[in-house]
Amino acid sequence: MKHINPRVYEHQEIEFCRITANGYGGQGITFVEASNRTGSYIPYMIKEVSGQVHNIEKMLNNDLQWCYLGESNTNYAVNNPGLALAKQSIVIKMNRVSS
Repeated sequence: MKHINPRVYEHQEIEFCRITANGYGGQGITFVEASNRTGSYIPYMIKEVSGQVHNIEKMLNNDLQWCYLGESNTNYAVNNPGLALAKQSIVIKMNRVSS
């Protein structure tokens, strides 16, 4: 895992958020937000998608609907070990929230 020193980026605007998942089960995500000294940020648009990603548009709204990265059928994934090596990722363009 790559370690990022938050002090290096605390005064830079947050432009993008990358989420990557792999393994047998996958990952469900409902919403992403980020903040630092420059402000708070929420998703604005999807910039990139790779791998098996379902309902990507759900990432743009702060509600209980979710986007899913990976194989949603865990039983199928366990019986197909190569799926665990596949990486799914999303890059989200972030927008600063007006205060």
